[in-house]
Amino acid sequence: RNVLIDLAAVSYLDSASIGCLMDVHRLLQERGGALRLCGLQPRVETMISMTGVHKIVPLHREEVDAIAAFSAPGGGDR
Repeated sequence: RNVLIDLAAVSYLDSASIGCLMDVHRLLQERGGALRLCGLQPRVETMISMTGVHKIVPLHREEVDAIAAFSAPGGGDR
């Protein structure tokens, strides 16, 4: 139920993509899981920040950090 999406190869997100990420977050949360994002390029990170998604979905620079965060207290490990 925990999903990590590595966006390292993504150079642009539009509003539809952000909406999809939020839908995935909501569905996972309803099922006791969590969504995390990692590897954001600067332009993508700016879009995520401008829309406020970073306040809802945790962002991580490195994949290993995101995976470790799932098992941290309150990190979505169920």
